[in-house]
Amino acid sequence: MIPISLNEIFSETKKAVRSVNIDWGTAHDTAILSRWLAHHEISFLGSLLKSLELISNKQLSLNILSNNNKKPLSTTLMGILLVEYVCENQLIWKGYIDNPIYLVAAMGIISYEQQVELELKDKNHKLIAYTQNKELFFDFKSNIPLSGFVYLSFNKNKSYKNLIKIDISNIPIIPMVNKKCWEKLKAMAFKTYVPESNKSRISGAGY
Repeated sequence: MIPISLNEIFSETKKAVRSVNIDWGTAHDTAILSRWLAHHEISFLGSLLKSLELISNKQLSLNILSNNNKKPLSTTLMGILLVEYVCENQLIWKGYIDNPIYLVAAMGIISYEQQVELELKDKNHKLIAYTQNKELFFDFKSNIPLSGFVYLSFNKNKSYKNLIKIDISNIPIIPMVNKKCWEKLKAMAFKTYVPESNKSRISGAGY
């Protein structure tokens, strides 16, 4: 394990996601979620790399209205968009997703920013996570599956007692990540490098 700053996690994740032909806006959202997970000391790097591999092989959906068991929605990339969609329409979204941990991160971020209340349940309607009063409740030590069928819903005035509030008060500023996984992510990020030129400097390309 090696220490990596939150800023570097954000920047390298953004470039790594872009390396698999994902637009910069979506790459930015994924980087936000990765940084949030790292800040909360929740393991994310291995599942991120796996998701990017599946995306490269076209085994994941990037459309929140189209998914199935064989091609689940990538919440690693689409988590923020999915939560915003549910909040805007105040509905229950159900479907197959990959990597629920990123969806939970999106719930935490959007709940804090917009003061909305959400809940995530598995196929058996067992509660995975919920938000209330700008706080996220989620037992990240549980064995959360990498993919599966879930329900994400917009709710108000619901109260639960069986999950743990995520608290960042005692979290180190510099998280620890797996060295081998980090080197793999950086190698992917390097693919987005554009040789310096007048045009690339103007457009903000390169490092």
